[in-house]
Amino acid sequence: MLLREIRAFVVPVETITPDADAYLYVHVTVADPGASLPLPYVVDVSLMQEVTLPRGVKTRTPLQCPTWSVNRLGLATSTRLRALLSDRVNEFVDQFVAAYRSVNPRG
Repeated sequence: MLLREIRAFVVPVETITPDADAYLYVHVTVADPGASLPLPYVVDVSLMQEVTLPRGVKTRTPLQCPTWSVNRLGLATSTRLRALLSDRVNEFVDQFVAAYRSVNPRG
């Protein structure tokens, strides 16, 4: 599944409001090990949502926090890096879609 298809498959557009604070955060880091190979990488996909922690009657502080997350650390050659990262991101997005649908079944 492509990242641009997430909204269509997961959350019907009519349910998204301008004040909706949830978003799927995709973070990819590749380290530069110098002349040595393979290249170390980390892929992290998280659903970020606004949560409020009650800290007393007068103050409630909204925070952006991950409410679902997967990540993986790996190694790849420079020739395979792009394809491997794309596959990993798509795998994690598919896992998110499955998790979302398991608790939000379609009508």
